[in-house]
Amino acid sequence: MKKSLLLIPVLIMLASGCGSSSSEFGKSDSLWLCRLQSPDVGYVEFPMQLHFEGSKLEGESRPGVAGRYIGFFKLMLAKLFSSDFENGALMHIRNGQISGDSVSAILSSALGALRLRGRIDHDTLRANLTRGGRASGSFIAIKMSAIQDPLKNYQAIADSAIAVTHRSLFDSTLLTQTPWQDFEKDLHSVAGQSEDDVEFLFAFFYIKHLPFSHYYVFQQPKSQDTLPTPPVQQGKPTFEINEIQPNTMRLNIRSFDGSSHEIDSVFDIIFQRNPNNLIIDLRENPGGNLSAMELASYLTDSAYYGGVFVTNLWFRTHSRPPAISDYASLPIVTDANVDSLLDNIHKYPAVAIKLTPNSRRYAGKVIVLTSNSTASACEPLVSALQSHKLATIIGEQTAGAMLNAEKFDLGNNWFAFIPTADYYTTEGVHLEGAGVTPDIKVPEANALDSAKGILARR
Repeated sequence: MKKSLLLIPVLIMLASGCGSSSSEFGKSDSLWLCRLQSPDVGYVEFPMQLHFEGSKLEGESRPGVAGRYIGFFKLMLAKLFSSDFENGALMHIRNGQISGDSVSAILSSALGALRLRGRIDHDTLRANLTRGGRASGSFIAIKMSAIQDPLKNYQAIADSAIAVTHRSLFDSTLLTQTPWQDFEKDLHSVAGQSEDDVEFLFAFFYIKHLPFSHYYVFQQPKSQDTLPTPPVQQGKPTFEINEIQPNTMRLNIRSFDGSSHEIDSVFDIIFQRNPNNLIIDLRENPGGNLSAMELASYLTDSAYYGGVFVTNLWFRTHSRPPAISDYASLPIVTDANVDSLLDNIHKYPAVAIKLTPNSRRYAGKVIVLTSNSTASACEPLVSALQSHKLATIIGEQTAGAMLNAEKFDLGNNWFAFIPTADYYTTEGVHLEGAGVTPDIKVPEANALDSAKGILARR
């Protein structure tokens, strides 16, 4: 009881920051319009109050905002353990240092901290952003005498997103259920309250408790030259292959966003070295496109179906997903052609995937490593390799985020990413929300050592 009483004064002190009014925001001469582009949030525009004092720089976006969306007491608890929501603002510039025209600072939000480095020229600050020493976007701030409030018509954006979802979602029955109806009602509410892009997107993701993945809205800049060009920096390669012990190679695939030709190049190396064992590491892989099919083609000597994509049209006339006996009557995609898949999804109620063997086959022992982040295009691959006994799966349950999603134009450079087709395995297993259970369950961090141990005992 005494501990609870001691906590009350702390909450009261924090309350002044959470509930502070934003009515005075921007009434001084330090109002700046900021444009940020990063992998975390895409492209956003928002006002900040920047405070210059000698060689120091601090700043924050509109105060008293966070409490609108996450609630007073949740915000209190968040602020006890983090400064992300200090004063109820969603974005902060901290520890800023100015030397001549050079600026260095930390740009922080609930998504984490980015290092900001750039130059200030009169009333414009241009900078590049990095995280962990790697390029992570661009930032520009322009001093303004006033900024339109709200910056955009967020109600119109929300209405457009809802309308296109009703037309395009893979299963219209989900729109009649409580989670979607609550989300739609909340989205109308927060769109009416949002005053800038950061507020709108923060609210969108905070209220999005839906029974399906691959659903979000985002904005693209109207002109690429409005932002600084980040330095060209070599990131981690998509594919990385190396020998980790005699006769064992590890193929680390960080995404399937590349082309099938990249898969071909990787297997050229594998066939040259001809290892007895191949460990395919998908623990960092969030998915991508159908290039995963090309990988599977090198591991089988016979053709087999790789599951089926189902649209809303199928369930208008069927109460069950397609059985494998239905596949012969469906259009079939047999290669890693994304356009072909989308074209068929737009025309037909369901589309079957058929994997055909490559003229070259890797016949050694195959182990696939998975984690809770192994998602999307990875999951049919993992499921098919497991069910056809082409690989042993070691690690954690996969993400259970397996839907085909497409980009839709909402107008004024805003877009929605909406799932348009569901996926079922040939056994009728629904991977969305479930994922694939590995043959050997171990924590992600231990998966590679477990694989090595198994191979050493063979």
